[in-house]
Formats: sequence, C-alpha cells, structure tokens
Amino acid sequence: MPFKSISVPVKDETGKVIGCIALGMSLKNQERLEQAIKTLSGTSEEVVASAEELAASAQELSKCMEIVDSMKKEMEEQINKTEEILNFIKNIAMNSNILGINAAIEAARAGKEGLGFNIIADEIRKMSRSSADSVKNIEKITEEIKQKMSKISNEIQKTFELAKNQAFTSEEITAAIEELNKLITDLESISKIV
Repeated sequence: MPFKSISVPVKDETGKVIGCIALGMSLKNQERLEQAIKTLSGTSEEVVASAEELAASAQELSKCMEIVDSMKKEMEEQINKTEEILNFIKNIAMNSNILGINAAIEAARAGKEGLGFNIIADEIRKMSRSSADSVKNIEKITEEIKQKMSKISNEIQKTFELAKNQAFTSEEITAAIEELNKLITDLESISKIV
C-alpha cells in the first residue's frame, strides 16, 4: 500500500539525536482522488467535444435554413409571375368570349351564308370558357401553394429560432465545461500536495 511519511528527529539538550517521531499516512485516498480526477477530466473532454459538435451542427442547420428560406423567396417570386401570366390569359379568354359573341351576332345577320362562321364563333366561345375555367383552377392551386408557403415560412422561422437557441445553449455548455476543466486542474494540483 503506498504511503507518505514524515519523520522528525528528537534531540536531547546537547543536540544529540535520541529518537525519532514519524507519521505515516496512506495515499489510498489520494490515489482514488487522482483516479476520480482523471475520469472526470476524460468525461469533461468528451462533453466538450459533444458540445462543440452540437454547436457546429446548429450552425450548419442555420446555414441550411438560410438556403431553404432563399428558395422559399424564389418560389414566392415565381408564384407572383404565374399570377401575372394568369391575368394575361384571363384577359385573352374574356376578349375571346366577346369576339365569339360578336362573331355569332355577325353570323346570325349573314343568315344561311354565315352558318360556317357560326360554328367558328361557337368554338371560340368554348375555347374562351375552357381557358377561363383553367385559369380559375390554376388560381385555386396557386392560392393553395401560397397558403402552404406561408406555413413553410412560419416553420422556417421556428427552425431558425431553434437553431439559434441550440447554438447559444451549446456555447453556454462549452463555457460551463471550461470552468469545470479549470476546477479539475485545481483539484489535480491539490491532490499532488496532499
């Protein structure tokens, strides 16, 4: 069993050594303390590495969310352009319908000679109604996409906040562990004094 001892000589009045007082102390507890410090130090290093990895993944998540947010904005711009195109098609459909009605009126005036023209007028009106119906369907789909984009935007914002909080918490954990490491170093120094 390891131990530490201190001895002091006992002298008489003339200064001659006539004995010795010795004190022996077991180093078992010191060894246990040193082993506990090593274990604590190793665990602390693992936690620091994990906290740093967590902070890095939080930063990576934040970058990914920025990309997703950028893509969301591009999609919103594309939806706006789609709405402009739909308005253009809607105007064409409305004008085609008016053109079809005018053609039907002129075909009726022409009588028997206008029958062929009347068939064309009917087809123009059908095409106009079909275009108008298609525009309505596309507008409905576009509105659904807008609503989903709004929900995605909210979720992106929540995820941004979570990533920021995760990064902040990781930094706090790392700082706390650094303080713990300082305490471990102090304990190591104290254990060697004993």
